Amino acid sequence: MKKIAAFFLSTALLLSLAGCSKSDKPDKNNPVTLTIWHTYVEGMRGSFDELVSEFNTTVGAKNGITVTVTAIANASVINEQIIAAADRDPGASEMPDMAVIYPKVAVTLAEKGVLAELGGQFSQKELDAFVPQFVEEGRLGGDKFYLLPIAKSTEVLYLNRTLFDRFSAAID
Repeated sequence: MKKIAAFFLSTALLLSLAGCSKSDKPDKNNPVTLTIWHTYVEGMRGSFDELVSEFNTTVGAKNGITVTVTAIANASVINEQIIAAADRDPGASEMPDMAVIYPKVAVTLAEKGVLAELGGQFSQKELDAFVPQFVEEGRLGGDKFYLLPIAKSTEVLYLNRTLFDRFSAAID
């Protein structure tokens, strides 16, 4: 989990440079603040906050980059808030620089033209470190690369073999 979050923060650093010309570098005298919205809970939230703090006091401090984190209640709330921000609805927050969202919401944001295309931010060697299907999932609307999964889950069905054997005899 820490490697994933560390990669996420490294990506934040890369994205902070995305708007700069090739000759521009982070400058401590011209600080940059990056915002990240997420829906992490308890253990993951604590680990993520620790990594953000570590980044802010090391690499971030050295390069004039500060990452601020907003924890949002759940996926439904973050989806509503990020769409409202993208639409510049009255009372909506500013769009975050990064957010933990589902691909379906990302498609909507890409259609609105508010997602950064990440294709030039990663070398092929860096992309090769990921499961190829995860990288492909981040390509929305053709070859443009917008997303990189930071977590994946799989649903499983667990059966208690003793109870299954006991009651399965009654099933035809």
